[in-house]
Amino acid sequence: MKLSSIRLDGTFTHQLLIVVLGFAFSSASGCGGSGTEQSSPNKQAPLAASTDKPRPQPESEPVEESRLVDTAKEFDELLRTAKFAEAESLLKNAIEQNPDDVTARRLMAQMLSAQGRRIEASHHVRHLIRLRVIQQYELLSLIDLSGPFGLVNYGEMPGMAPNTLFGLGEARRVYFSPRAEVDEVLSMLMKVRRQHPDHSTVVALTGRVLAENARWSQLQEWIAELPEDAKKVGPVAANDNSIAGVNRPMTLRDEPEFWIAIGFWLDHGGLHEEAVNAWTETLRRDPTNRAALRLIVSTTEKHLPESSRWSKELPRLRQWIGDLDKVFRLARDADAEQAAWIAERMQSWFRPWESAAWMMRVAQLTDRVAAVVPELDQRRASLLAWESQATELQAQQARLQRSMGFAPSPFEMPSLSESIAIDGTADESSRSPLVFQNVASELGINTEFSTGYPADGKEFYLHQANGVGLAALDYDLDGRCDTYFARAGGDPNKMNSLANQLYRQLPSGNFEEVTEVCRADDRGFGQGICVGDVNQDGFPDILVANIGRNSVYINQGDGTFQTDPKLINGNEERWTSSLGLADLNGDALPELVEINYIDDPLAFEVMCSPPFDNCQPQSYRVAQDYVYEMQPDGTLSPWQTVCDAMSERPKLGFGVIIGNFDDRCGNDFFVSNDGDLNHFWISKCSAGPTGGEIAGGDTELKSPAITTMIENAGLAGCAVGRSGIGEACMGIAAGDFNRDGRLDLHVTNFHKESVNLFVQTAGGFFADEALSFGLDPPSRSTTGFGTQAVDFDNDGWLDLAVLNGHLFNNISQSVPFKMLPQLFRGGERGFVSESPQASGSYFAGEQIGRTLTSLDFNNDGRLDLLANHLDQPVALLRNETPSKDSVQIEFVGKYSEKDAVGAVVTLTYNTEATAKELTSFVVSGGGYMSTGQAVVHVGLGETDGTVTLNISWPSGLNDTIEGLAVNKRYQILESSGVINATRYAR
Repeated sequence: MKLSSIRLDGTFTHQLLIVVLGFAFSSASGCGGSGTEQSSPNKQAPLAASTDKPRPQPESEPVEESRLVDTAKEFDELLRTAKFAEAESLLKNAIEQNPDDVTARRLMAQMLSAQGRRIEASHHVRHLIRLRVIQQYELLSLIDLSGPFGLVNYGEMPGMAPNTLFGLGEARRVYFSPRAEVDEVLSMLMKVRRQHPDHSTVVALTGRVLAENARWSQLQEWIAELPEDAKKVGPVAANDNSIAGVNRPMTLRDEPEFWIAIGFWLDHGGLHEEAVNAWTETLRRDPTNRAALRLIVSTTEKHLPESSRWSKELPRLRQWIGDLDKVFRLARDADAEQAAWIAERMQSWFRPWESAAWMMRVAQLTDRVAAVVPELDQRRASLLAWESQATELQAQQARLQRSMGFAPSPFEMPSLSESIAIDGTADESSRSPLVFQNVASELGINTEFSTGYPADGKEFYLHQANGVGLAALDYDLDGRCDTYFARAGGDPNKMNSLANQLYRQLPSGNFEEVTEVCRADDRGFGQGICVGDVNQDGFPDILVANIGRNSVYINQGDGTFQTDPKLINGNEERWTSSLGLADLNGDALPELVEINYIDDPLAFEVMCSPPFDNCQPQSYRVAQDYVYEMQPDGTLSPWQTVCDAMSERPKLGFGVIIGNFDDRCGNDFFVSNDGDLNHFWISKCSAGPTGGEIAGGDTELKSPAITTMIENAGLAGCAVGRSGIGEACMGIAAGDFNRDGRLDLHVTNFHKESVNLFVQTAGGFFADEALSFGLDPPSRSTTGFGTQAVDFDNDGWLDLAVLNGHLFNNISQSVPFKMLPQLFRGGERGFVSESPQASGSYFAGEQIGRTLTSLDFNNDGRLDLLANHLDQPVALLRNETPSKDSVQIEFVGKYSEKDAVGAVVTLTYNTEATAKELTSFVVSGGGYMSTGQAVVHVGLGETDGTVTLNISWPSGLNDTIEGLAVNKRYQILESSGVINATRYAR
């Protein structure tokens, strides 16, 4: 209901009473039982405690009815005349006179929620549970107390100017929308602060926005302007007010978001344990705050000693995050089983009133209300008795104890006046720029991707917009990198598209198309390309993802390919985005990972046209992914236990990366899902090594048995980014971005969304560090697709390349259609954007970029890029950046699968100043519809000329190879050492 659409007279007052009371009056009997919803899409009956006995009624129903009407009418009049402070005072007075006044409580909750004062509103909503008059949509408002939740829509009511507290509510709504503009939010908050400079929620939210977006200079000013009682050094005074006493004014220290800002400031200044304790103060006041919990986990893993209590409770904290995320996803549409699980979780977190309300919800859904009423009445009586004696601090300590396993004492506030460095990102301005030159046409690569997508981007079908794949491979093993391109242009699920193209590199360095003679001319509607050794004969095979049946082209070793339609059992018509090939079950043979997008024929029939409301992928039935297991006869069949688990988690799958993420047995893989939770499938191994014994020199090797794979993104922290909600999540790049020896992930997102930089900690938890690494602001103005993590200048730090371009043209004047590609130079303190003009004409030109991969086509020890687009031919970008030392390694498995996906190599070497160590990983999948050249490239910076390799193979074997000269490419065979070495062609 939109209040602005109702006449502000008696009719409005009557309708308002329906909303605030949860029932309508009848002329005969007073209170009826007709529920009216607001935010929830489905009407819900009030979550009353009984159906066989009435709720407690006032002694004189007509008098009470009249009083309620008078309160609502007076409140209506105050709102209508923009006397918002007086309207709030009216309700406060009513609650002081009668704490169980349902009308005042409900109206107060609605107004406070509309004003973005979510914590204050929650007190009143929780009291409605105590009174047994809670509505389902009100119960949902307690699931997350950070984001906006409109219990009613006040619409365009007169007087709701941006400088009123309703402007605070709008600022909160904008900030927590998927594509918030930080400067816009800060401007909105500034308007409210001019009118309400000391309002605790306005000040606290301002601090949070500044802190979460690394506005360190402005945050320093914010701290300087805080009142002295807010930043007083010493123990944070416990609030010993009774739990029921919710009418006292909120102070800054009562605000959970105040402590989020303080924690960021302390963490940025190196006071990591103090920051963790500050964020705990957030959870003490708001146990729904997943952002604070994620900060606690990531900071603990990065900075606190293993002996700390926080470190010891990390598994429990991760489980808490995963469960809170799950509740957030399920609550709105929860069925009886899910509602029962939510009730159990709420009870375990010592949120008993919410647990009771969810139990009643279960009873409603299962028609068992009468059966559960006695238990709920007994629980209610016990809770009320306990609350009458308890303090707010005791309740907070109980929640922390139940949720975290321990309850820290209230925080000791350190001095906030210490000056700290306010620039946390890299400064690489003195270095030579990263420079690239497009030489595709010059060297004979002349291909353009025709998917049917129009040049103006205004009328098209959804399947034409995602781009098509490409790959870099040495298919004839002559030491020169070749290229393969998917194409489209025909119809989905038919073999009538343009033929895919294979370009062979000649000794001259030019490329020649050899598609027909090589017989790799797939004609499906092409999507991703994967390269790997399917039959383990040493020659790379080509796997083509189509909208339709996927194809596998087996390399015959004589320069030709042969396809076998029976190779993949269960290879049906699907919209497959990406493929990955790697050993997943530990048998030294490859499995095939198939990432699918939409499973709905309607998607091929609906024309996308401005304003593109009819063209959202989420409006179609989403597809499940599949893993195919290699069989003894060389065919691939669905790995049933894994596929069964995947069938319960269909998503809009885009990209995949396979590798050994957790340094445990078996490979794992990460899947980027469009607009939803990402997936992270980890191998589940038996307790000890099993299986056949394999001789490895003088060593007898027993490989661990991998029984299945489990989805673990929620617990691992990479299901969602820092925003806490699903984002576009398209391209993926993997590498060790902070040089701590662990595999991290860079994930591109939609316009106005930051990229995700999932940095892995020692405990295997991922924290989204896009902001602290300098990637958040420059990525919000783009829609990113393909991305690669490459050390372009060989300084020892991974850099990033990203292709950008929107799906839709003319959404609004402020949203660009064609976009610049981006280069980010990596360094010890994060990333900085490269100047487009300094990096060459390609990076200075706008485009509709899509897939991207890396290669060293000219063997000069500098990685190049291969890029495709919807609006221009493919680009082969030769790296012309001044370079330092590096090595390149081709891994060949002997007891492991031939491509050795999952191998980890640690390189140690000396510089003039110190010894250094770098770690690199063999991965498969390519991120977004692409596959790069099968070499591990490691930039070293300046060295003394040699390097030592320590290799951990997927089989469990380890090799150490010492004294290798830098600036060479090495081919290394498992347990046999170097079998070939080639100096760079410089």
